[in-house]
Amino acid sequence: MTTSPARRPPAPRPPTRTRKPRGQGHERVEEILDAAKALYGEGGHAAATTRRIAARVGVSQTALYTHFPDRDSILEAVCERAFRDLDDRLLAAESAAPSRAGVFRAVLRAYLDFALSVPVEYDLMFMSHRQAPVRLPAVGLHAFERFRGQVAALIAEGHLRPGDPGTVAQAIWAALHGLAALQIARPGFPWADRGVLVDTLVDGLARGFAADPGDP
Repeated sequence: MTTSPARRPPAPRPPTRTRKPRGQGHERVEEILDAAKALYGEGGHAAATTRRIAARVGVSQTALYTHFPDRDSILEAVCERAFRDLDDRLLAAESAAPSRAGVFRAVLRAYLDFALSVPVEYDLMFMSHRQAPVRLPAVGLHAFERFRGQVAALIAEGHLRPGDPGTVAQAIWAALHGLAALQIARPGFPWADRGVLVDTLVDGLARGFAADPGDP
């Protein structure tokens, strides 16, 4: 009597990626934005292609296009998300300031803390023209209007010296951006201690724009 050879167990099937169930679209969008941000940080605008973004998220390009029409719209959404964060931080800094007189320093510090804590997003928001321009979303103008409004209120309350709020806000923003952009673009420069550097700039701006007791 002959025996048949033992049957081999079937080879395990490779794991299949399951589609996210309906209702988790927001989570998938966040994954796409995170992947785009990471790729931009690794290789700039040219590295953040829809093919690479889709591969990093683990979806097809076709699936990616159900959320965004192209690469630029994804990068603009990354900017939008960051601008909302900046706007929230400016508002929170004003609310948490120990006094109205302390709002100015708190807001300046919040801006720099934001810029230096998210260098990839900041580069994309304000420095991407070096590679390819990314359109400034409406929420970006809203964040600036938040800052301009804070400056206007402090001028009206007598905490800052008189001046056109828009012009003053732009001048202050330019100074803050200068430090942030240089720190991000030239990390190898022998910078002073970052905390001391931020304190020095914030103190200088606060003193420079403080209302003169003799001003009306």
